[in-house]
Amino acid sequence: MIWLALRLVLHNSTRLIVTLVAVIFSAYLTLTEVALYIGMMENATSVIRHSGADLWIASKGIQNFDFPKLFPEDRVKQVLGLPDVLWAKQIILTWGFLKLADGAQEQVEIIGYEPLSGIGGPWAMEKGDAPNAGDGPYMIVDESSRQRLGDCPCRRDKRTEC
Repeated sequence: MIWLALRLVLHNSTRLIVTLVAVIFSAYLTLTEVALYIGMMENATSVIRHSGADLWIASKGIQNFDFPKLFPEDRVKQVLGLPDVLWAKQIILTWGFLKLADGAQEQVEIIGYEPLSGIGGPWAMEKGDAPNAGDGPYMIVDESSRQRLGDCPCRRDKRTEC
């Protein structure tokens, strides 16, 4: 029986090759979609995963972390009033444009957080100290943006440092 199946498959080698190429290509496309999905989920949840929070509460109707609505201060106080809640902090997220030294503009995601608590801030820094970002005209630039933005995109005059 096996020799008959093998003979039928090899009888038309062109059809076999085309079929194998189509199956391999469809498997490649499927794996590519899975990899893109995993990459987007990793990127979209990185701030949340590294925050140290057990629970995130968001405003009603938001689609994802990148497009939030401001969470009202009275709701934060309401959450703090719950018996099992030790702390609650707001994280502000928005989008803006950064003017580079060469005059170009680059769209950036701006995440505002309370530097003293560290919640929502950077989880590892190459140099500098995250709490110092709140003490002047400083910003923290993610390492993945260094190639697009340059070493210090926020330097507009000699007094401002990253």
